[in-house]
Parts: sequence; C-alpha cells; structure tokens
Amino acid sequence: MLENINWILPEVFLAITATVLLGYGTILSKLGSQVSQLRKINWLTIITLLFSAVLLIEQLGFVSSNQVLVGGGFLVANEFIIGIKLILVLSSALVLILGLKSQVEDKMLDYEFSQLILLSTLGMMLLVGSGDLIMLYLAIELLSLSFYVLASIKRHSQHSTEAGLKYFLLGALSSGLLLFGMALVYAFTGATSFVAISEFLWYSSSSTEILIGVTFIIIALLFKLAAAPFHMWAPDVYEGSPTIVTAFFAIVPKIGTLGVLILLLTGPFLSLFNELQPIILFSACLSLIVGSVGALNQAKMKRLLAYSAISHIGFLLVGLLPNSLLGIHACFVYICLYIVMSFNTFAFVLANFRHGNFITQLSGLSRQNPILAFTFAFTLLSIAGVPPLAGFYSIPGAFTSS
Repeated sequence: MLENINWILPEVFLAITATVLLGYGTILSKLGSQVSQLRKINWLTIITLLFSAVLLIEQLGFVSSNQVLVGGGFLVANEFIIGIKLILVLSSALVLILGLKSQVEDKMLDYEFSQLILLSTLGMMLLVGSGDLIMLYLAIELLSLSFYVLASIKRHSQHSTEAGLKYFLLGALSSGLLLFGMALVYAFTGATSFVAISEFLWYSSSSTEILIGVTFIIIALLFKLAAAPFHMWAPDVYEGSPTIVTAFFAIVPKIGTLGVLILLLTGPFLSLFNELQPIILFSACLSLIVGSVGALNQAKMKRLLAYSAISHIGFLLVGLLPNSLLGIHACFVYICLYIVMSFNTFAFVLANFRHGNFITQLSGLSRQNPILAFTFAFTLLSIAGVPPLAGFYSIPGAFTSS
C-alpha cells in the first residue's frame, strides 16, 4: 500500500522527530537553566525543518508534473505540492529564528512552543498533500489543535488565554462546517477519494446536495484563511496571541490553506467551479473592503496587521477567480512577496513593540533611528502596493490573471 513512501519521507521525518524532541525536551526541562535548554530545543527544531527542506528539494529533482499517489491515494505528490511544502517548512524555520529572542523576553520558556510549530507544519504539509477527504480533515484538525494551544501558550496573560478560547470556539464551528460538507459529498458520491469524486462529478449530473456540501468545504477553508465575511476571529486572535505566534498565524497557515484551496478547485471540484466562482468573488471583494476600511480606525499595531492580512487574502482570492495557470502563478508570486513583506513587518514589531502594542509608539522613530524608520516605511509602502516597490508588481498580477 505504501509503495511510494519515499514521497512522504519529509512528513515521516517530522513526525518522528517531533515525538523524539518532545521526550528530549521533557528530560532537558529537569536539568540546568531553562533558557539554555529552550535554545537547544529551538535550534534542534530549526535544524529538523531545514533538513526536511533538503529532503523536499531532493524530491523536486525526481518528481514530474504528473501526480504520484501514496498510500492508496490518501496522499499525493507533484511539483506544485512539493513546492508549497518547501515554502511551508522554510517559513516555519524563519519564524522560529525570528522568535529566538522574543521567547525569552516574553517569558515563553516552554519547550513545547517549537514542537507545536513543528506539529502544525506537519499538519499543513499533510493538508496540502491530501488526496482524500478523510486525510484532509485529519490534517486540518492536527494543525488546528496546535494553533489553539499556540494562541493561548502565554498562560500568565489574560489576553493570550482569551485569544486561544475565541480561536477554539470559532475554529470548532469551522471544523463542524467542514465535516458536514464532507458528509454531504460522501453521501451523494459514495467516495472520499479526490480522484473518485472528480470522476463522479465529471460523468454524473451534480445534485444540489453535492453543491451544498462542496460550498460548506470552501467556506470552512475561507474561514481558515480569515477571508471576509469569515474573518471575525482574526483581529482578536492576532492581538491577544504573543507576537511571534501572531507572525506565524499571519504567514504560514495562509500558504497551506491557499495551496489546498487551489488543489481542490483545480482537482475534484473543477466541474463545479462556475457555481463556486460567485462565492469566491464575493469573499474576495468583501475581504478587500473589510481589510482596507477596518484598518482605518485601528489604534493597535497587531490589529492593524490583522486587517492588512484580510485585505491581502482578498487579492489572493482574485487570482483564483479565472481558475487558470496564469491565475495560480499570480497567486504563487503574490504569496512569496507577501511572506517577505510580512517577515520584515513582524521583525520590526518584535523589535520595537516590546512594551505595548499602540501605533502611537512609532512617534519620533525617524529621529531616534532614521534607518529603521526608513526601512519600515518602505515595507508598509510595499504592502500598500505603491510603485515601484515589490507589492505593486504582485497586485496587478492578480487582477491581470482574471
């Protein structure tokens, strides 16, 4: 059954290493300085992610554009999927490097933090490589449970605990919608495999019930993307979570969820795309409006970045509307530039918002540190899409593709 297990070696390696590091962290936590042990675990986790990236790069040298089935079709692999996985592991490693200092300053000395990052990355890799509805649901639950704990990992903070609770409650609603949609699809197609569902929808007339089920699945994924009108959790969770966790939420899950959304719309649900297109169009337009208008009256930096992320999701969804290779390419370019801009933004936030989260703290920065102020201004202008910066070239690409 696992005749192509070599195509999931990175996932197997991450799963085994995460288990070993959890045990190793438990032993280390009883010995020596907590800070020094935390750094050891963090660096071991970063090395694990980088080694997984090496395994993925090696896979890219052998895989073709044709899809490889693994485990009887529960998992699949092709160039696009492996490319998305590579971006995921590298982004997770960069987030951990970004948070090496802030973890100590925020008194987040629990070694489990890096292991939760590792497990959520594993969940996103399995999500992107899913070839079956069952695997899709299990992968989403693995990463969601990790996210809930990450949001509330700062146990001595009331805001962090509140963020984790809100994320859990609304995330449970999203998971319920996803499971209900999958149940409807299975009930009227008799299959959970993406290949079997695709064949059924192509050669049989799709019923209203199937369309409703697929719609619920798409809505659940839009919720994970924090696309409007399913964005209500994002500002509160971004603000209440520790800043390094907010950086992780703002960057890495977007890549995985967008990847699986593209794979579903170009795979099993391709024949229903004309019916699903109005939903994506509505969510894209509303995300652009909510993200842009909602950010105007924000006084706190992380809430501002939450609305910025909602707006960017709108641009990414615009690239999906034509359901073409050009649109997918535009999304891919956009997400790569978004990652770079977001890392720069959160690096600045981690360095300058140690005591508070209000935008007014930026007052006088140009006099105190002109270079830092100049760099951050350029990053914000790029995020806003002002020419000739990188953000300007990514936005027209999304609209041109449509």
